[in-house]
Amino acid sequence: MIRSVTDKQGSPTWTRNFAGRAFKLLGERKAGFIHLVNSSKETHFEYVTEIQRLKKQTQTIFLKKQMRLKTKN
Repeated sequence: MIRSVTDKQGSPTWTRNFAGRAFKLLGERKAGFIHLVNSSKETHFEYVTEIQRLKKQTQTIFLKKQMRLKTKN
């Protein structure tokens, strides 16, 4: 059983993409803070289903909305 939220998105960065870009930046001798991410956006559900597809798994995915945090006024 896998649990996933339906209302959260992210930009997962694949290791191969990160390594290729990091290697290129090392060759350019860049300095400072560099933030490397992929440009696509996926929901956590899409991320989980892609992992399942790659691993050839068929576990049930239970979906729910992410819990909202209450803030003090």
